[in-house]
Amino acid sequence: MKVTCLMLKGSLPVAISLALYQADAAAEVYTSLGFLVAIIAVVTVNLLPRAKLIQMTFAICGCIAIAIPLSMLATWSGLQARYHTDPEGLHQYNSSQSAVTAVWLFFHIWLSNSIQARYPALLIPTILYNIFMIDLIYLTTRCYYTGVAISFVSGVFIYPVTCRSEICEVQEKYLHAARGTLNSTVEYLIHLSRTPASPRLLRQPGIVGEGSERDAFDQSATTLKQQTADLKAVYVKMHEELIMAKREIAWGKLSAKDINHTSDLCRRILMPIMGISHVQDMLKRVESAGGWDSFDTTSDKSSAEKIGHSSNHEVIWQDAIESLIGPASTLVKAINDGLEHAGLQLEIIPRPGKKNLTRFMPGPQRDRQTDAEANGEVIEPGEPAFSRDLEDRT
Repeated sequence: MKVTCLMLKGSLPVAISLALYQADAAAEVYTSLGFLVAIIAVVTVNLLPRAKLIQMTFAICGCIAIAIPLSMLATWSGLQARYHTDPEGLHQYNSSQSAVTAVWLFFHIWLSNSIQARYPALLIPTILYNIFMIDLIYLTTRCYYTGVAISFVSGVFIYPVTCRSEICEVQEKYLHAARGTLNSTVEYLIHLSRTPASPRLLRQPGIVGEGSERDAFDQSATTLKQQTADLKAVYVKMHEELIMAKREIAWGKLSAKDINHTSDLCRRILMPIMGISHVQDMLKRVESAGGWDSFDTTSDKSSAEKIGHSSNHEVIWQDAIESLIGPASTLVKAINDGLEHAGLQLEIIPRPGKKNLTRFMPGPQRDRQTDAEANGEVIEPGEPAFSRDLEDRT
């Protein structure tokens, strides 16, 4: 439903512009440049959140306002060059006027692109600035401002989206990704306990772990790395949305400091989660260094003794990993419940038990029906007493 609303919202500026151009009064005003109104209305991107849309609109209007006198100056300079070289107007083409106009055009393109390289957020305003410098007439200015106005009004009043709702959606994705990565960590430890650290020991008798176990371990390690990379990408997206979410003026339960503090807590969660994904890299370093034997101080051993010694190291390694599975599973369960409780209390993730009749609106959706008496006396995340229960468990 949300995608449908966004598609409808994005198509409105073009539909309004073309419908306006069908009127005789509008056609007389915009003449043959009426199509430019629809183009500018599309380029201004009314799908942006409210704060970004306001900032983009002011930037476009400011660039157009700057481009108008500069274009007039370039036009006046070209006319002066033509007047001084051909005062009687005997020739339709004047090389001096063309040269001066070209110099001004190159200067404006260089200046606008340099500013856009320094400030990437000014991409669309600089594009419209360059187009305006190429084709300056009074009617072009009217078409520009009309297209910007149509896009701005449709973006602000039709299916409005705030930057805070955008960052809440990103934080919801982050919480789900973090919980999925933690669950993959437990599966990774289970496969790690069943697989030797060095693949060359799989050929030796008496070593726990078969080829299929090694393949499952490699698959779990790859999955964990991919989920960790996805989690990091979501955090980068959250950090990008944080800037405009803090600048936006909005009425809500969370202030800009609260949103910033929530993002900082997400960063603290990310650091230890990323550490477990590097275990496979450390095991590869151990294998490339010669296995566990390279860390043994005694080197006067036969090959059979070294193999047996490596087998003992592997048994100790696997026993150590197996002893971590139980506490790690309990800790991951507590962390997942804590993340869910935090998301429910901050209204980042949907709270079950109520049916949302406005599913097309941005924000957490409450459409999952649950039985309040199904869990008995079990304290679930989101309940007032869950924080105390979580502290007792940890």
